[in-house]
Order: sequence, then C-alpha cells, then structure tokens
Amino acid sequence: MKKIFLLLALVFLSACDELNGTDTGNPANPPASGITSGDTSSAVFLVVSTACSQVASCHGGADATLCMSESSSVTTFGVALGLSGADLSLSLDQIYLKERNGEMTPDVTATNTCTSDISALSCGAQEVQDSYDTNLANPYEKLSLMLPASCTGVF
Repeated sequence: MKKIFLLLALVFLSACDELNGTDTGNPANPPASGITSGDTSSAVFLVVSTACSQVASCHGGADATLCMSESSSVTTFGVALGLSGADLSLSLDQIYLKERNGEMTPDVTATNTCTSDISALSCGAQEVQDSYDTNLANPYEKLSLMLPASCTGVF
C-alpha cells in the first residue's frame, strides 16, 4: 500500500513540475512579471515586443525573448514613448508597472501607429541596424533608437 501511495505522490508531483508550478503558486518558478509578462493589453509591451521581433528578424544573433528581458532595465525609452519630467529616466519595467497601475494612460491609436511604423522598418534602415549592438554588455541597450517619431504619442 505504501508503494502505491508513493507512486501516486510521485506522479502527482511530477505533473505539477510539468505545469511549471501549482495553482497556489510555486516560489521556485514564479510567474513572469514586468515587461516580460506577455501582457498584450499593455502599450509598452506591444511596442517593445514589436521592436524586439523586428530586431530578431533582422539580426541573426538577436532573440526576441532575450530582447524583452534584457530591455526591461533599459532607461532610454522615456523620450521615445513621449514621457516627460522624472518619468524620462524610468526603466522599461518601471514604465510598464506605472501603465499597469493606471499611473500612465497610453493612447491606443498612437500605440497602433507606433507598432505599425516599427513593423514597416526595413532591416537595412539605420535605426534598425543601430538598435542591436553586440559590442555592448547588453546588445539591446539601444533598442529605443528604433522607435519612430510616431511612438512619442504613446504616452
């Protein structure tokens, strides 16, 4: 009887691992937060994921998922997204959290225009070339250079 119980317990626990945690949470594997959460209702997420996808499709060594996570601490997006004052120096994650908390309200039309304009950039465009630099510790540090003027209306 003990063997059956242990076998069932083992099967149950391995099923939890395959699901990356349990319904009540798994501190060893917490859910993604910040810009990497995959929140498609966030203007910041949409803009940055579009830029990261474009960089990944244009630069052989770039990875869209890594781009998202590496960009989260970058503090050069303020001007490109139309922020002002103290918000200019916020990291991408901080901008995302302010948006999610309702402290910043994005313009949906401007967000859609911004993402369309990013997608329309050719791989040969200078801003696309400059946005990924393997000579930097964080090759995505200059991703904000890729955001066209239309993105300044996002916030």
